[in-house]
Amino acid sequence: MTPLTILLIIKIAVSLLTVVTPFVVFSGEKIDAIMNMKSKSTTLYRIYGIAVLALLVGYSGGIYHITQGEFPIGVVFMGIVSNLGATSALLATGAFERNKFHTFFFGSIGIGLVLAILSPDLAMAAF
Repeated sequence: MTPLTILLIIKIAVSLLTVVTPFVVFSGEKIDAIMNMKSKSTTLYRIYGIAVLALLVGYSGGIYHITQGEFPIGVVFMGIVSNLGATSALLATGAFERNKFHTFFFGSIGIGLVLAILSPDLAMAAF
């Protein structure tokens, strides 16, 4: 197990529970209540949940590459853009006030991935 593997597993597990499941499974009203949002249609919620699920499939591909001894550079860059982009959007729009957990979570994952780029040997070191 490597630090990067652990980071990706945490990203996948937490995102499945707190993003994909609500946006794909829950009713629009329940999503509105949980996320403190309002939408007339659940279609955008469903598309967002499926898009995040696609990113999680990409992260799992990164785990596969790590098990093969390869640094998953594309997956790491994807994660940096996705997580720091989400964090930036939450901060820029003020939505972080009602969604502190995800702001902190996405930001932390993004920073962890930046650190992996800066020190790939450490990120890939098995322990």
